[in-house]
Amino acid sequence: MILNLRLTVHFSIVIITKRHLPGDSANGTDSNESTVFVQRFPLEIQFHRAVFISFYLPPSHGGVMITWILVANASAAYLYVNYGPKKGLQKLKEFRHDASREKRVALVTDRPGHNHSNGNGRGAYIPATDPKQNEAHNFACRLVRELEQGRTANSYQRLILVVSTPFLGLINSNLGNHVRNLVSDTFEKDYTRASEKNLTRHLESCIYL
Repeated sequence: MILNLRLTVHFSIVIITKRHLPGDSANGTDSNESTVFVQRFPLEIQFHRAVFISFYLPPSHGGVMITWILVANASAAYLYVNYGPKKGLQKLKEFRHDASREKRVALVTDRPGHNHSNGNGRGAYIPATDPKQNEAHNFACRLVRELEQGRTANSYQRLILVVSTPFLGLINSNLGNHVRNLVSDTFEKDYTRASEKNLTRHLESCIYL
């Protein structure tokens, strides 16, 4: 959001002058006269900058925002959590979807489709959908359900997506608005094989681990 702030500050300059009035020095009747001058000056300061403000801090963790990090591709995913600055990463869950790795021929078996005839009585079998794409979609829906359940349970308040480029589109297309609003950063990378140390290094631009 853009923050516009105009601040007006008034400051005063005070000048005090003293004048000696001579009298009867024998009787000690000398006196001093003081004069005070006060001048007020307005000073206007204007701030204009883009800022990110978090309006909610969960009381269950001492007012620290909880961040979930989803690291995924079409066949594997890891869900990490961070409980605040310098708390590092903790792995919550690990997901596998080996069907996405299978060859298309194996995935087509027993799937609904139809025969396309070329006019000579013979036809080629055409599956209803691309099987690998269908398996990737199923896996994306499974991960999105996990994110939605976590949001409903207030398990996190910020979400970072680290997802391979082909698979990221499936994740985004299935995200609900409530979860989508919690996404602060997105990395179109496949870091599913990265160690936690390397993953921390990759994320240092958006979160202090």
